[in-house]
Amino acid sequence: MRLTPADVHNVAFKKPSLGKRGYDEDEVDVFLDLVEQELARLADENGDLRERVTELESKLANVNKHEGSGEAASAQAAKIIGLAQEMADRLTSDARQEADSTLTDAKEKSKTMLTEARDKSAAMVKDAREKAETIVTAAREKGDGELSAAQERAESLQSDAERQHTEILGAINEQRRVLEGRIDQLRTFEREYRVRLKAYLESQLEDLTSMTSGSQPVPRPAHDEDEPEIVDEESESSAQAELVSNGS
Repeated sequence: MRLTPADVHNVAFKKPSLGKRGYDEDEVDVFLDLVEQELARLADENGDLRERVTELESKLANVNKHEGSGEAASAQAAKIIGLAQEMADRLTSDARQEADSTLTDAKEKSKTMLTEARDKSAAMVKDAREKAETIVTAAREKGDGELSAAQERAESLQSDAERQHTEILGAINEQRRVLEGRIDQLRTFEREYRVRLKAYLESQLEDLTSMTSGSQPVPRPAHDEDEPEIVDEESESSAQAELVSNGS
């Protein structure tokens, strides 16, 4: 009889007759829970193994299908490489267009942020100067006794406004510098994406041709000497995520 997790979950035991000894119900329930969990895990594991076996059998059947036709396998592999190259070019072109679009949007946002910050800080300085002039004028009308204090207050207001103006511009320039750095990282990722994709596809095709009996290995296209080294994909993904966060 095949035992399933549902069988364990739904099982019910009869209670012992009066005067007879029996197991503790709580302990039995706990143990059955453990058995149910283990059976579920084993069932999932068996399912994964079946899928893997099916996948390997499919690959083996495909390899056996091409046995004895080495030239045909090499030609097929070369065709696949050509299609992979075409796909890589298309994906790289799409990535470049997206990077260019992101760069343009980032530049526009940077200009807008800088312009708004300048206008805001200039308005603050102008407002502070107007308030300072008003204070000084009112003090002159009241007498020289309050003029000195009014001038000090006016100078303080103007100084604070100019300081805030400088701080705002500094913060905006720093944000723009960080944003431009992230854009450069995105451009680098776009260039190196092509290298990673080509290397992966060529590696898979080499494995395929090496498994085909009698087939000649398909030469891998040489990379350009000026192509950069592969970088950590996870760090590039985080850089893109931060770029999107800064741009929003």
